[in-house]
Amino acid sequence: MLRLPLVDRVVEQLKATMNGSDDSAWLLAASGGRDSTMLAHLLRQAKIPCALAHMNYGLRGEESVRDERFVRDLALHLGVPVYVECVDAAPMIGNRQAICRKLRYNWLHKLCLEHSFIGILTAHHAGDQAETVLMALLKGRGLRARAGMDFTVGRVYRPLLTTSSEEIEEWVTDNEIEYMVDSSNRSLRYDRNYVRHVLTPLLNARFPNWQLHLLERSSVWRSYSNKLEQSALVESHRIIVEDAHGLMRWNIIDSIPTDIYLEMARKLIPNRNSLLRLGDLLEGAPNRQLTAGDWMISRTSHALIWERLDVSACDSNVQDTLQSRFPIELNNPGVYALSSNQQLLYRVWTNALERSNSIVEGGESWIEASMHLPCIVRCWQAGDRIRMAGSGGRKKVSDLLNECAVPPVRRRSILVLVQGNEILSVLGYRSFSFVGSPEEYPRQAFRLCSVSDKDASLMANNPSY
Repeated sequence: MLRLPLVDRVVEQLKATMNGSDDSAWLLAASGGRDSTMLAHLLRQAKIPCALAHMNYGLRGEESVRDERFVRDLALHLGVPVYVECVDAAPMIGNRQAICRKLRYNWLHKLCLEHSFIGILTAHHAGDQAETVLMALLKGRGLRARAGMDFTVGRVYRPLLTTSSEEIEEWVTDNEIEYMVDSSNRSLRYDRNYVRHVLTPLLNARFPNWQLHLLERSSVWRSYSNKLEQSALVESHRIIVEDAHGLMRWNIIDSIPTDIYLEMARKLIPNRNSLLRLGDLLEGAPNRQLTAGDWMISRTSHALIWERLDVSACDSNVQDTLQSRFPIELNNPGVYALSSNQQLLYRVWTNALERSNSIVEGGESWIEASMHLPCIVRCWQAGDRIRMAGSGGRKKVSDLLNECAVPPVRRRSILVLVQGNEILSVLGYRSFSFVGSPEEYPRQAFRLCSVSDKDASLMANNPSY
């Protein structure tokens, strides 16, 4: 199959994107350099409407002023609108290139919306793509980075992404196009310039087709990465079973590949090393933990428990709960407020039939307690043990919480129902009938639930409850 000429390829790609909007224009990010200047001329030759947008960072003195003037003159020559934004980037602290790139794209998107452009065009070409992929490999970046740039991301389009630098240079020479040269592009302090001016010539001399082979692999990685992103979106409803108050619980499902979990985790812990450790955690034995970014992640047999390390931001009611103690008086049916709008409800059965009907008809899971002593609800303490139904043995509450994969940030507010020295229930996790003969009635039943303050008041004042 013959390769289409450069102009025809670009026109074909852009027209497929325009969806018949022939009267609409594109917004071209123009630096004044070879690639964007060439694309501006190509669009004019192809009779595709466009406008130029140039951001002047003021970092290169007179050279920055020269580039701005060149873009304005280019727009005048081509007969297209031009937009210029001046930014003082000199005081910026941190990764200046990344900050400037973010400012530029934010401004371009704003222009795109304000003036109803089809989209934003950039002049990234195949050489840029090869450099991007090579840098990702050299820096040990993940699959997403190794996949390189997409032809389109949101409203940003890269019509030259399959065009080589040599082909662009040939087109520029044949059409006698002038452009500006950015002196900072020769500085080896930047990784991309080092790859371009030092590594690329060495690789070209030894492995002439290295860019082609690397681009073929990046195409495969990009396809897989896009499929992975879609799969993660589809499977997220099966995986994430809890997400609130700085706590998440993810089901571990054998049929779902580890890569999907890592894709979902990528936005939470973007650090590559942390993602690799998370992969090891998923594929390893349970009952292990790792700290990654703002999260502590615990691996149980069937779940991943995510906890934000900033506990104070997770639950404003934790400290109140720690101080809560609610004695339950006998023969006084009612409702007692706990924390986080939770209420402890209890009732008294007068006979076995009433007790059975209540359980069967109401479908409630009540906590049963004998009448020997008043009960108290309190936070669990170190050394607390609970009798295990059926076995007669006792288990540490801490061990029970481990088995139930209760994260440390939530353990502080776990409540237990105590009668004398006996723990009847770890509320929400384990309950059983207190030791005693079945004929010992009446008995009390307790349930922890959430009700409104209005309903709680009605229950407390309703003797028939």
